[in-house]
Amino acid sequence: MNIPPLDLYESHRDQFERYLELLLKWNKKINLTSIIDPECVKELHFIDSLFLIPHIVSRETLLDIGSGNGLPGLAIKIVCPEIEVTLVESVKKKCDFMKEVVRSLQLKGVTVLHQTLKEGDSIALFDVVVSRAAFKMDQLTRLAVPNLKPDGVVIGMKGVNVEEEIKNLRSVQTVGYTLPFSGRSKNLLIIHRPKV
Repeated sequence: MNIPPLDLYESHRDQFERYLELLLKWNKKINLTSIIDPECVKELHFIDSLFLIPHIVSRETLLDIGSGNGLPGLAIKIVCPEIEVTLVESVKKKCDFMKEVVRSLQLKGVTVLHQTLKEGDSIALFDVVVSRAAFKMDQLTRLAVPNLKPDGVVIGMKGVNVEEEIKNLRSVQTVGYTLPFSGRSKNLLIIHRPKV
């Protein structure tokens, strides 16, 4: 799917607008985001999440670890409804928020787990394991491996300075991208698990 993230957002605007409404409403009660300007939420949360899409085409299952406010997992689900998405979050109130988004947007094929995932824990086997700046890449990889199919992929969503984080990692692919309004530079760190 080579549709630009901004176009993907616009083609699902109604659902993202409802997501935004719920995010800002719940954020007054629990800490979901420090970003409260609607246009900034649109770019820095929703559109940012959609830069993952080209790297998960044809994948069927996705695990989002440390989901927090539901991103990137729920943004991916909105534009790729065929993907089965599992969201893992240790804070119950944040899980309650994500369940409310799922209910309100009538999203099917989403599982929200209130759980602290520890190294060695296995929920199931997924095609993609992703996290948005919640873990350093080496830690994310260790959490991902027991939950990853033999040909699966781990993707960490990061800012611009990733050199220190990847210096001891083997076979990591760095994919840079630029957000459309602010011009901020970001990176995806991608590790493909070889088939065994």
